Amino acid sequence: MRIKLLDLFNVTRIFQVMTSMDKAAIVFSIAIALVGVGIAAVGDSVDYSPTTTPSVSTPISESETSSGAFGAELSAKIRAEAEAGNSVSADSLQDRQAAADKAAAQAAADKAAAQAAADKAAAQAAATDAAADKAAAQAAADKAAAQAAADKAAAQAAADKAAAQAAADKAAAQAAADAAPKTVIVDIPIGTAVPGCETTNACFSPAMVSINAGDTVEWANIDTAAHTVTGGSPAMGPSGVFDSSLLMASANYAFTFDEAGSYDYFCMVHPWMVGSVSVN
Repeated sequence: MRIKLLDLFNVTRIFQVMTSMDKAAIVFSIAIALVGVGIAAVGDSVDYSPTTTPSVSTPISESETSSGAFGAELSAKIRAEAEAGNSVSADSLQDRQAAADKAAAQAAADKAAAQAAADKAAAQAAATDAAADKAAAQAAADKAAAQAAADKAAAQAAADKAAAQAAADKAAAQAAADAAPKTVIVDIPIGTAVPGCETTNACFSPAMVSINAGDTVEWANIDTAAHTVTGGSPAMGPSGVFDSSLLMASANYAFTFDEAGSYDYFCMVHPWMVGSVSVN
């Protein structure tokens, strides 16, 4: 009966240990259990019925003692193997936990690296956008500067054109003024009634006049004596082209020259007084 209880204890212990052992340990434990069951079967085959011989108790006690010792040894061996399996299982769990921690750390590092890469890409994109905005602003500034330069050039061209037009208008007005008939004044100075003015050609002032056809020459007698303005020369006499006759003091005489040519004149009263008009 003791052997059966021991065997039941051992089998129960074996199944408890099997849950925490790997396959090799389970196989080994099953083999040990089978050995124990065989021994138990051998023990059951012994006849434990009481006999009339008192000496039978001694072999039975020895058998029980032997079986008990074997069961204790087997139980201790199974317990040691179970503890060893538990140790191996604990080590395996620690390794798995360490591997899991390492994998989690690697995943976190990968995630951080991916986030850093994403941040860097976003920063690069922002920098690219900023560069594009700067380029667009520069292009707009260049366009505005070019437009301002074009406007300035156009304004300068307009001003130059206006100035050129004004100069042309002035020149045209001057040409028109030059082309228009004009009057040139020639004075008969004081004292010309006395010889001597001919030495300096100052009997008429100016003594030589250049005009255009259609212009008029007007002589003003500012002397106190009377004079004449007669076309011709003292040597050749009057030409008959123009003649003021006797021109009293403070009197004027005008003649318009319509034809080009050179016209000499003199004073018939004072023949040393001579002058000339050149008509273009």
